Amino acid sequence: MVYLFVSIPLDGHIKPALSVAAALNGRLAAAGSSEVRFAALSRDRARVEAAGIEFVDLGDLSPDDNLELERLKAATIGTSDAASAATFDMFTMLEAKMLPPLLKAIDTGSADVIVADFAAMAGHDAAEARRLPLVVLQQIPLGLALLCSGHNSYNLPSHVPLEMAGPLMQPERLSLLQRAVNPLLKRWVYTRIAAMTGPRRAAARKAGGLVAAQGFGDLEMMGWGAAVPRVMNLVSGVMDLEVERELPPGWHMTGPQNVAINDQTFPMPLEDGPVRDFLTQAEEADQPVVYVATGTIVRLTQGQVDAVVEAMRAVEGARFVWSLPKESQLLLSSDFHAWSQGRVLVLSWAPQQALLSSSQVELFVTHGGLNSTYEGLAAGKPLVVMPFFGDQPVNAQHIVNKGLGAQVDPWTLTAAKLTRAIEAQLADREAARRVAELGARLRRQSGAQRAAELLERFGRQ
Repeated sequence: MVYLFVSIPLDGHIKPALSVAAALNGRLAAAGSSEVRFAALSRDRARVEAAGIEFVDLGDLSPDDNLELERLKAATIGTSDAASAATFDMFTMLEAKMLPPLLKAIDTGSADVIVADFAAMAGHDAAEARRLPLVVLQQIPLGLALLCSGHNSYNLPSHVPLEMAGPLMQPERLSLLQRAVNPLLKRWVYTRIAAMTGPRRAAARKAGGLVAAQGFGDLEMMGWGAAVPRVMNLVSGVMDLEVERELPPGWHMTGPQNVAINDQTFPMPLEDGPVRDFLTQAEEADQPVVYVATGTIVRLTQGQVDAVVEAMRAVEGARFVWSLPKESQLLLSSDFHAWSQGRVLVLSWAPQQALLSSSQVELFVTHGGLNSTYEGLAAGKPLVVMPFFGDQPVNAQHIVNKGLGAQVDPWTLTAAKLTRAIEAQLADREAARRVAELGARLRRQSGAQRAAELLERFGRQ
């Protein structure tokens, strides 16, 4: 039995897919009767092999395609229709480029089950073309996963809010009027999105020699063809953060698939060095530490950097660890290092899960990517979420819904708004209690191990 994983070359996708692949590889190693392989672009060879998994090389993009990928990545930032279109253009470009080498790899090697991240639609297409069982790793909030896979009917109950970034997104608590209109609103949103994504998906499928979808349906977005013999969907998350609803057959909430924080590893140790020294000094001064990080794709504007700096300066009695890429550090003002010495530690990369595990860190200011959101929650830290694009606004709304933190709009960010949010969350003992309780529940389970268990069972069917 060969499980072939497929992922696109973005951190938020390949990291959880690798975590699940490594967990499955560990479960199967003792028996020796099954194999785990991982198909990705050449650039990801080192990280796959470092996880102890056999790498299947799908080649790499041409220089022109690489430029286009970077252009599209930059264009995805935001919540506008243009940003949504750029996101799907990026996914379908990768679908068209990755499918031919993936089919060749299957034909010259072997695969019995394809395990694809939700955006690795080349994996969905390959399962259809070669009539192979498919497992989809849904690394987005449940409502978006259902919408994008053609199961929007499970979002339609009136108690389920509209969970789509933009001005129409609804909170968990709905008025009677909102409950009355939201099924119609959700159908309208689905139709509108499908009309945008449909032609793009059809073009990518046509390039791969697959028939175009007819009408609205799962193939208009990120679904799979009817020729796929069996499908299972594994959602990276827990219902604690979602609005309760029925799941389709073959759908499972596994818990977060990329969080290494659990009862066996928590608190994760920090290596000797500047981060550990900084936290020790904060402890000796009896001051809480706020960790700030905005992900691997977003590059803050000058105005956003200035607002964060001024908020750090305004919050009294706290210290900050700021994960800020080197190119963004050039935006720091000339007097930053003079006043921030001992109060702010700026890093181009931070050991995020180990840092969040520290009892000295009391708050996480984050962009709200799914991986980061669950890492913060598993460590028991309240969140201040600044959502920039994609599923981040939905994750931010979930945090607010459950009383686990606050949301600040990065596009209208001011130092005063961020200062108020940080100070309020540092003082909110009830939010801290709720997050601590959820963190304890999350640490009792491993999303990657649960996904691996379900995969092993699926392969035996």
